[in-house]
Amino acid sequence: MRVELPGIARAGPPASFTFDGQRVDAYPGESIAAALIAAGEWSFRHARDGTARGPFCGMGVCGECLVTVDGVAKR
Repeated sequence: MRVELPGIARAGPPASFTFDGQRVDAYPGESIAAALIAAGEWSFRHARDGTARGPFCGMGVCGECLVTVDGVAKR
């Protein structure tokens, strides 16, 4: 998650990617999930029953933060 506190500086300029057609900025060392949450996007996919799903554990263990980047599944 992004921390905005005096004395904490970014490691570098952001890179951007698109998610559902929207531009999202991500800073060096930041996960895709963290960048999406910082952009206000909490739902990454929908389950078979239609319910929205987002990160659960935040550690890449449960699989809820699994995303597909350029056709390749990533955590």
